[in-house]
Amino acid sequence: MVCTNAARQAVPPFVIMKGVRNRDAYSKGMPNGSVVHMSECGYMTSQVFSAFLNHIYKYKPQGRVLLIVDGHSSHCKDPDVLDKVSRLGVEILCLPPHSTHKCQPLDVSYFKSLKQFYNEACRNFIRQHPGRRFTKEDFCKLLKLLWYKSPTAGNLSGGFLKCGIHPYNPDILAEDIFEYQPAPAVNGGDGVRLAEDTADSRTSTSTLTSFEELPPLPKITFPSDPFIRKGRKKQDSAVVTSADFRETQEK
Repeated sequence: MVCTNAARQAVPPFVIMKGVRNRDAYSKGMPNGSVVHMSECGYMTSQVFSAFLNHIYKYKPQGRVLLIVDGHSSHCKDPDVLDKVSRLGVEILCLPPHSTHKCQPLDVSYFKSLKQFYNEACRNFIRQHPGRRFTKEDFCKLLKLLWYKSPTAGNLSGGFLKCGIHPYNPDILAEDIFEYQPAPAVNGGDGVRLAEDTADSRTSTSTLTSFEELPPLPKITFPSDPFIRKGRKKQDSAVVTSADFRETQEK
């Protein structure tokens, strides 16, 4: 996990690894000040996010600060986490779902170059160590090289500029940027063009079929599973540490 600000400053990385036992070799190969947090599931939870807050608090300036995150439940649903950020002097702004590619500064600018450098470094590792397994220790050493190569001053500040956060520019993103855009009609008619298989699999012809003639999709039933995700409610951006938001969650 990476945390930066518009002043081109970055907190040392917070790395989540799947497992139980933390090894000293992990931290030794990381950038200075980095934290390696072990998690049995290997992804973000409320407990992991709480540990991340402890990490960034060590670098927090005086006064209250705004932390912009995505809408993952670990960031905005746990009452203990919300109480903790209030004590730490942190306000959390959760972005709407499926909007980080346009609204989150690091997604807009920094992570693109980081992924490019990481993929290139992995290819070099494979060429230099054919047949060798890529371990967690190798990842830590690789991250150290990328950390000092990727976060240039332009990348760290450019994301805040493109998202309209700093300098503040609410008009930089179009109002309808996240609205559903229907697909254009086919040939201006009311039908859809379908391909039909012929004797030669390499060639096909097409006929115009009306929607009324299309057969319905078969219904597929799945066994009841409490872990299957169900439809999510529409969610907007919100300051989850505000009193109004806390009241809506307690109802």
